Amino acid sequence: MSLIEYDKQLCNAELIILKGDLIKLSKITTPDLYKKGLKSRMDSAFGTLNWICRGFIDNDPNLFSLFEKLEPLFIANKFKELHLKLDFLIKKYPLNLDQYLPEQASKEDIKVGIKIYQHYCHGCHLSHNDQLEMPALSLEVMAKSLAPEEFIARMIAGVKGNGVIALRNPLSRKDISSIYSYLLDKK
Repeated sequence: MSLIEYDKQLCNAELIILKGDLIKLSKITTPDLYKKGLKSRMDSAFGTLNWICRGFIDNDPNLFSLFEKLEPLFIANKFKELHLKLDFLIKKYPLNLDQYLPEQASKEDIKVGIKIYQHYCHGCHLSHNDQLEMPALSLEVMAKSLAPEEFIARMIAGVKGNGVIALRNPLSRKDISSIYSYLLDKK
């Protein structure tokens, strides 16, 4: 995947995550400390969204003004209007889930998913405690409760990397599909 394709995929994913976070932020049942973490994460995401989404924005100057409106709506707590604009962008630039969905997962794919999950994910994403400001929620709970589009988006954007892998997610589409297959199959 080229860097431009990766940025577009990451842009699609970030828009979906922002919408999911906005929904959680708007729920009265979401714990206050978690809401504080969501606001912080969203504020950070809006700060880099134009950069991440430059592949779309550069090809359509009208989009620049739309992307520029998102953060001020968030700051002004105009969540309904922000939700509508995010929905528009998500529909205009949908995330291609074809290679991520586990519908054709083999037993071998699930075994690969188990290995990756146990080696890289399990340590931080085992328990589901949304009583923290920045929780590393259970991937199993997320896989079974979120819409496939949002779960895949969170897997694409969730792994930010380190000095060795920079900001690019080290997981391939097949890796993500294998992990997702395993988590959905897990009893």
